[in-house]
Amino acid sequence: MLNVLRKVQYLLLLDFFLVIISLWGIRNFYLKPALPFTTLQANNAILIQQNNSNANWSLHNAVLLTVNNIKFDSNEEIETYLDAFKIGDNVDLRLLQAGAEKEISVKLVSYYSMFYVFIAAITGFFFIFVPVFVVFKKGLTAQTLTYHWVMVASGLIILNTWGTYNSTLFGISFVSRFIFHIAYAFFSSLFLHFTLVFPNEIFKRKVKIIFMYGISLSLSVAALHFYSVSIAHPSFTSIHNYVLAFNISRYYVLICLLLGVFNFTVSYRRAKSIADKKKLKWLLFGLTIGPLTFALLWVLPLAFIGRGLIPEELLLIVLLIIPFTFSISILKYHLWDIDRVINRSVVYSILLTGIVAAYFVVVFFISSFAAKESGTLPIVLTVAVIALFVQSLKRRIEIFVDKTFFRVQYDFRFAVKKVLQELSDCASLPQLSAACINGIANFIPVKNIAFASVERETGVCQILSQRGIKLSLKQKFWIKQDKVDRLTMKHVALQEMFEGEINSFMGDPRLFKRLGFAILLPLKNSADQIHAMLLIGERKSEQRFSYEDFDLLYQIAAETSIMYERILLQQKAILDAIEKQKLVELNELKSLFVSSVTHDLKTPLTSIKMFAELIEDSPNLTTEKKNEYLRIIQGETARLSRLIDNVLDLAKIERGTKDYHLEKTDLNDIVSSVISMMEYQIKMNEFELVVSTSPDSLPIIADKDAIEEALINLISNSIKYSKENKKLPFQPHGKIPDQKSL
Repeated sequence: MLNVLRKVQYLLLLDFFLVIISLWGIRNFYLKPALPFTTLQANNAILIQQNNSNANWSLHNAVLLTVNNIKFDSNEEIETYLDAFKIGDNVDLRLLQAGAEKEISVKLVSYYSMFYVFIAAITGFFFIFVPVFVVFKKGLTAQTLTYHWVMVASGLIILNTWGTYNSTLFGISFVSRFIFHIAYAFFSSLFLHFTLVFPNEIFKRKVKIIFMYGISLSLSVAALHFYSVSIAHPSFTSIHNYVLAFNISRYYVLICLLLGVFNFTVSYRRAKSIADKKKLKWLLFGLTIGPLTFALLWVLPLAFIGRGLIPEELLLIVLLIIPFTFSISILKYHLWDIDRVINRSVVYSILLTGIVAAYFVVVFFISSFAAKESGTLPIVLTVAVIALFVQSLKRRIEIFVDKTFFRVQYDFRFAVKKVLQELSDCASLPQLSAACINGIANFIPVKNIAFASVERETGVCQILSQRGIKLSLKQKFWIKQDKVDRLTMKHVALQEMFEGEINSFMGDPRLFKRLGFAILLPLKNSADQIHAMLLIGERKSEQRFSYEDFDLLYQIAAETSIMYERILLQQKAILDAIEKQKLVELNELKSLFVSSVTHDLKTPLTSIKMFAELIEDSPNLTTEKKNEYLRIIQGETARLSRLIDNVLDLAKIERGTKDYHLEKTDLNDIVSSVISMMEYQIKMNEFELVVSTSPDSLPIIADKDAIEEALINLISNSIKYSKENKKLPFQPHGKIPDQKSL
């Protein structure tokens, strides 16, 4: 560990030294001199295209023959020669114009604008500082080290590019140019080496890698040698040889870039994991926009026509995509969906091209019909016409690109949308859990998967739906409270099941193996509390889960969690409504019950009071009459006692506290006792009770009081609800069991 830290420290010290030298490099190309006009190579001659001086004469289309009596064949040879001068120095030129030669003296001007210097400095330091950040985040590996030097070499090329070396501190200027040539020559081999080790090493023959770096060393030595000679003895031959040697380095850059793209393509085709494919897509995307743009629009044009096809400022801005995409590929390839990034890039490139073409076409036609109008009218009409079609055109291009180049992702997104729609249509928890695991299993075939509800307070989990899990449906299991709290933060999984780094708790391998799953994904409600979980087993293909798999799981889990909470709220609302309706019904029944009981209680009380007053107020009553009134009072008292007992028993039954005492008894005895108790009430209501008791004993095992109460209720209801039929047949019967069965 300490050894690695020491290596990182040495690397940072070296980077710091290179940054300090590069500051002087910025000063050199800021002070770089140039002729006060632009030139173009054509037909083995150097033509003056534009006069930027303050002289009264024009040099347009003049042929530049010599500079200080030295003949040059290319713009770069002139540029190299002028690096020995300062801005403001005078040089003598011999020109051929209109068939006549003439000699003039011109003052050198600044080669680069202040804006270019600013953009170059920002770009160069960005190339250097980004890989340093990557090394800090990812550590020192073969991939990060080669990436670091590829990016640092690119930054050094930008910051130490050709500039003046006419300075009192010539040594520092020479060191800056020395670093430039080393970086330029080794950039090619470093980049090619990086393509062989990222994302996985595909080439292990060190001899060929050493040979590759040997070529870079030879090119850098040759370029430095001819550069030194051109400084010491500036002449056409020495400068021509230097430019020729440097152009060979350019060709080597182009060859290595093409080979690197080929290596990345081979790695992409051989990649088995989605993660590696995504990383390589980021790199290829950056290469398409960055180095290939540099090679096609700058390196090759410089070698063949002596100038780039686009301004250097724009080229530098485009190059910023390289460290950005490369660092995303190494650190966090899933930061954005690369397929969507490529898709949108293609869409907007086509759209921009179409808009530009449409602009010129519409301007042409509108100008033809509005030639006599104001000059701004065609532009306004053009913008209005294009604005009407841009959005529609954009959408059509997106669909076309999706279907043509990203058909799998296009179908995948629609399939996911369909699954999410099915989840939103579920009306019950079993239906939702089944739709959830079916949706996941269709996209990520796994060996085992289950959906379980979770009671946070108790930690009790119940399986609602499952496939292949070693837990049966509706079976319950428990999770400790502290583990339930941990689940509210993130999922738990076996780390070896992932491709790359997934932010999760490390699961207990023994527990996971026993239950037969690899991932435990919590489903949380709006209060961030777990209310369900997904248990997901290994993939049937036995491949690891990728970040894209987790992205899909989280999409489905998030939608399922929302629907789960919605269903729980709906169920609660329904239960609340039922409970409310039940309470209303109970209140109505209570009112009816109280009214009925009050009436039933009032009737015997009235009778008791009336006959008690008759006995009290009638001293002349016969003994027979008094006994009759007393029997009525006793009967009404017994009736009142039964009513009160019924109310108390009903309350016990509703509370579930009613106790029954079973014992051996005779049904004939119970019937006789009930008839005796109900005799008065039957007589008072003028009913005729016809009893046919069995001559034999009818033994039963029952609660005597409960049977009596039931029979009394039967007789009472008959009396109460039978208005016309006054005859009550009452006959106990049954088979007499043997003693053994009892």
